[in-house]
Amino acid sequence: MRALIGCTGFVGQNLQSTMEFDRLYNSRNIAEIRGEAFELIVCCGAPAEMWLANNWPDADRSNIAGLIGHLRSCSFRDLVLVSTIAVLTNPAAGYDERTARYGSESPYGQNRRFLEEALSAGPGNIHIVRLPALFGRGLKKNFLFDILNPIPSFLKRSAFTALWEHQSKPISTLLDHYFIYDEGLEIYRFRRANADAGDCQRLVDVLQQSRLTAIHFTNSGSVFQYYDLNSLSADIERVLAEGIPVMHLTSEPMEATGIHLALTGRQFDNPLPRIHVEDMRTRHGAAWGVGGSYIYSADQTLKALRKFFAERGRLSEARSL
Repeated sequence: MRALIGCTGFVGQNLQSTMEFDRLYNSRNIAEIRGEAFELIVCCGAPAEMWLANNWPDADRSNIAGLIGHLRSCSFRDLVLVSTIAVLTNPAAGYDERTARYGSESPYGQNRRFLEEALSAGPGNIHIVRLPALFGRGLKKNFLFDILNPIPSFLKRSAFTALWEHQSKPISTLLDHYFIYDEGLEIYRFRRANADAGDCQRLVDVLQQSRLTAIHFTNSGSVFQYYDLNSLSADIERVLAEGIPVMHLTSEPMEATGIHLALTGRQFDNPLPRIHVEDMRTRHGAAWGVGGSYIYSADQTLKALRKFFAERGRLSEARSL
């Protein structure tokens, strides 16, 4: 019997389309796992919201501890923990599975490393699969999402106020309609659901003039590793077949400016934000038939990205924005 924990999350929903499970669990029914026995559990149930974990680390740690408790209440032969590059001390250091160093400065990374260690110390065959940045059905964040959705999901109060004060009455009214103030977080959230296409284009034009579109929060020199979630089920099966205890599912790093050019046909030059670099490597490439430190080449990833955009009818739209 196979179980998936985190079935309603981003990774879990994508896994269900390519991998079969007998039992599906999320935070609402996870207590039902107690006393059950499985051949395989795939766990992608750690909360994915990095900003929540970093702002409320104790609550995040409590959620992680609860997940560990549930996993210890059942039995299994193999457990695959879908983890993250964020557990590494320096995601840009080129660490592979053997050379990896831990001690992330962020509570998000610390708590997910706590989960890795707790499960590794328990019974059963544990397989930790670390992922870099992701794309797939239901994408809600990252630079790729920003290319497709140039209106930012939120703006700091200071940025929104400065933008609002320099607009005409029709545009300021439009901003008031679509951006709702969150007093708890002191940010303005964009109401993306059911937003009118014409209104959105007007907002994009205004935001571009002020360099406040979503992509302008990314340094064009940033380097990302993007992983296609369509590959995850096959990669998990290979990890199981090879008996690999820790696996970095790596793609060749690509610069943001090159990704943007490939997907939109336009140059992207934005040197002001803090630069972000990812370079996670693997020593298990031979099991995938590759000789280097990356399972997927930049060309393979770009091909998958173009397909991802085109399937959503968005490649042409991204090129026209």
